[in-house]
Amino acid sequence: MLQKNIVKQPKAQVEVQISLPWADLEPRKGVYNFTVIQSLLDLVASYDKYLTIEFRDRCMGCGTPYIFPSYLINEGLIAPTTSGYIAKVWDGRIIDYELALFSAFSIQFDAHPYLAGIVTPESATGVATRPFSFQQLTDQYKRLITGMHKALPTTLFLHGFNWLGGPNDRIYLDQLVASADINASGIRWPDTIPPRCVSVDWAAPAIEQEIGNKLPKQAHIATVNLQKCSPPTTVEELYNYAVKTLNAHYLIWVSWAVSPAPYDFYRDVVPFVTAHPTTNIQCPENIRCQ
Repeated sequence: MLQKNIVKQPKAQVEVQISLPWADLEPRKGVYNFTVIQSLLDLVASYDKYLTIEFRDRCMGCGTPYIFPSYLINEGLIAPTTSGYIAKVWDGRIIDYELALFSAFSIQFDAHPYLAGIVTPESATGVATRPFSFQQLTDQYKRLITGMHKALPTTLFLHGFNWLGGPNDRIYLDQLVASADINASGIRWPDTIPPRCVSVDWAAPAIEQEIGNKLPKQAHIATVNLQKCSPPTTVEELYNYAVKTLNAHYLIWVSWAVSPAPYDFYRDVVPFVTAHPTTNIQCPENIRCQ
């Protein structure tokens, strides 16, 4: 399926984002398996595309914690959420394990010519009962951002950026932006959706718009969120919001199995992206572009 999708994508689309579960990369504690990543990089390179990897340390809509290595479950480091499971990212041991994985990953793949970057899913945890303070969670995310820059000095890292700190959300999200800024990293909004489609005042999109070209930004558009739009949104509206309003450097289109789907990737997205191939092409101020 991946090969078919790459073949059908137009030249305007130069990046493919793949979500990989933690267990696929670390089947046993401290034992890493990156063969799937090598295969993916070889595949995208054969079509002159680039690969972004979403590292899954949480899952939505999963009935079991199958995406995690068993040792995390045995060590009590997986928590249920309202819709699935999450690694306890507020616990420093999880961040240690993630950084150990990417330190091993770096030996083989940092500076790979067809690796566009690494992203994390989001900043929200989805836990029903919060066993941590928002500052504790923020501090661990900042550790991850700093550690990823050290582990992968030439590979772009984009941290998930949506909800974090309840009614004082901005206090904590601003800290993530500051950490990404000084660590040559960026942010990605996994819930990119026009403001008219939501009934709450999110801090994340306002911050993303305000920081302009200060650091790299990815807009991630998922069909599952777009059912909230009434009247229905269009591909053109989504593109204009992500590129012209949020000034995103990367624009990822994701098709989830929802019905009715607000758009069809091949019928609606591909022709539009072919005609409008440009996102924000300015070099972000906090990184050195080639």
